[in-house]
Amino acid sequence: MLSLVSILILQVSFILKFFSLILLFSISYQLLINRTSHKLHWQADGSWLVSKNNESNKAVLTQGSVVTPYFASLNFEFENKHKETVLIFKDNINPEKFRQLRVRLKVEGIKI
Repeated sequence: MLSLVSILILQVSFILKFFSLILLFSISYQLLINRTSHKLHWQADGSWLVSKNNESNKAVLTQGSVVTPYFASLNFEFENKHKETVLIFKDNINPEKFRQLRVRLKVEGIKI
């Protein structure tokens, strides 16, 4: 009886590891195919122009955006109510541009 329980536990453990691996590959694949670069332009009225794949859309920065000295996670809501998060790491852009972004977001009221 004890060996039967051990075999069942091993099988459940294997199944969990297998499905975890499939989930990890699925998430990695989605991240790779959705990987696009964005261009952000702050507008004088406080909105943002977000350009992706040669298409520009007006958006507003929403709550939940986070800015640190090392990265910025910006949550945008577009006019069509579509929401998107843009993640910017400090070493991915010019240091002066990252500093300007942090200052702009601080002026807008995003906690830094």
